[in-house]
Amino acid sequence: MGEFDGGAVTSVSGNGTCSFTEPNRDSITLLTGLGVEGDVRLPTEPYRPLEKV
Repeated sequence: MGEFDGGAVTSVSGNGTCSFTEPNRDSITLLTGLGVEGDVRLPTEPYRPLEKV
């Protein structure tokens, strides 16, 4: 994976249910290796990318 060269977040949306539309939020909390706190898709285990063989 390459280095991040910048960017901007213009909005964030989410809720605790799986739905097509989600309300905008003022902020989110990112959990290292998991994703967005409170997101219905939050995994039960940390993400582990496949290793190159």
